[in-house]
Amino acid sequence: PDSKSPEGLRVKDRMFIVYFTATWCGHCKKINLNMVDDVAKKHGLTLWKVEHTTNDYTAGFCNVRSFPTFMAFKPKKVVGTFQSNVTEDICQWIESLN
Repeated sequence: PDSKSPEGLRVKDRMFIVYFTATWCGHCKKINLNMVDDVAKKHGLTLWKVEHTTNDYTAGFCNVRSFPTFMAFKPKKVVGTFQSNVTEDICQWIESLN
């Protein structure tokens, strides 16, 4: 079992990325998500996907107004937001987080 931090996150998830997308979003379909996930894993980051069509609450709570949007979180705070459908640019942003 993973050890938990006081905030309830797994210790290995101290920073994580949330990818906000929607099935109807043409820009989102252009992203090579496997490549993005590989870069995130390489840097020890977990990538969580939030599908707006089935979960519109989370995007609204996080003030996401367009798709695709990537947000990096540490416990209790947002450390970065990035909007792009260019896989290479997204990967560079993830690399800049470390």
